[in-house]
Amino acid sequence: MDADTLIRVTATDEDHDEMRGHLEDALDLPFVSRGADGIYIPNGQRAHVEAGNWLREHTERQDFVIANTLSRLPPEWPDDGDDS
Repeated sequence: MDADTLIRVTATDEDHDEMRGHLEDALDLPFVSRGADGIYIPNGQRAHVEAGNWLREHTERQDFVIANTLSRLPPEWPDDGDDS
């Protein structure tokens, strides 16, 4: 989805500027892309492994939640030895 829609559906009116800043930070992550269809994590396995590893390190999400969200993670993730 495009940036404005993403901000509108994820933030309250008073938080739009803060959310826009977080979105700009997210666009610097190597596994986040921006294209004609908006902002997304590409469907490739490598991008999903990178996103999963980032989420494990920077959030309190449980592995099974991450694995059920990122469909291209290999079955052996997070124990696949890939720290990228």
